[in-house]
Amino acid sequence: MNTKRFTLKDVAQEAGVAISTANAALTGKGRISEKKKQEILVVAQRLGYKVNRVAQSLARKQINIAILMPVDWTDYYGKIEQGIEAELKLLADYNVVGIVKKIKYSACLPAELEECKKEFLRERIDALIVCPAIGIENLNSLILDFLKEDILILAVNTDLVIDNQISFPTIKIDGPLSGKMAAEFLDDLLPDGNKVLCCLGDKKTLVQNEKVIGFMEFIQQQTKLLALEPIETGDMDDQAEEEIAKVFAREPEIRGIYVATGIVKGICSYLDKNGLGEKVKVICSDYSDEIENYMRKKIINATFFQNPGIQGRIAIRTIYDCLLNGKDIKPKTLLMPQLFLRSNILHGYVREDYQQVLYSNE
Repeated sequence: MNTKRFTLKDVAQEAGVAISTANAALTGKGRISEKKKQEILVVAQRLGYKVNRVAQSLARKQINIAILMPVDWTDYYGKIEQGIEAELKLLADYNVVGIVKKIKYSACLPAELEECKKEFLRERIDALIVCPAIGIENLNSLILDFLKEDILILAVNTDLVIDNQISFPTIKIDGPLSGKMAAEFLDDLLPDGNKVLCCLGDKKTLVQNEKVIGFMEFIQQQTKLLALEPIETGDMDDQAEEEIAKVFAREPEIRGIYVATGIVKGICSYLDKNGLGEKVKVICSDYSDEIENYMRKKIINATFFQNPGIQGRIAIRTIYDCLLNGKDIKPKTLLMPQLFLRSNILHGYVREDYQQVLYSNE
């Protein structure tokens, strides 16, 4: 029995090519014709040769990816972090390492930002993942400093734009489509002529604005529902409850609400306290224990699961493919919104499917 372990040199000799050409064919790196590549792959398969990815990774320098996250809204950003950690675990043998730093964006001090910068530079980071949230503008100087260092920067969850001029590649849910789907679903639930309201947490969050635009366009152009002016409810439950109370005081006949943010407790609490749970149809964003509770109470009719874990995984994989495989990064990588009803949630069908949710690159 022949137990010889063939090497890259053997493959090159058998195929009659240089070792560098054989390596290019087997690793997908370098310029080589498709015909020659296939010839070399056939030889490698016949000899039983496989590329030793672990050995390759040991020969290359470590790739350090910094991850900057807000300390708030752990129900959502915590899932992004879990996705990042899961993908880093898969790439551990390829010398890819993540360094996570959590900051309260809205209350960070200059000294804290400076320490963060020093820590990341000490680690000689190659890329930076930023999860924009309320207060992200306070980090503009830090992000620009890393940009000057020629560090790859990628945003997750929503767009990262500085001074209305500098934008970065983004991985996020398809906001306009989410809004349109919410509008269509409410149109199916409500009779013509009913009033509907769209709520967003913060107008500075671009993906929330995209949802609002998609929602309003669909309502106004393709339904006979009456859309009220969208309102900003803020990121605190008490504030959201106050804002929704003001609207109902003016417009008591509202029968449909689309919440384009994960901050839903204040709105749902108001509806529950005032006996409006059965009268008003509510569609929201994200998934959390809180949202599940209000779905069980039949106050929330449906929610759009935004796959935060998958967003985190794709971010790591995108950086890996760019830095190690030379792949270009698209300006926007969009994920398909998933509309979940009560039956999905109550039967435990909240899934994050890496292969199915990614559908569009711009």
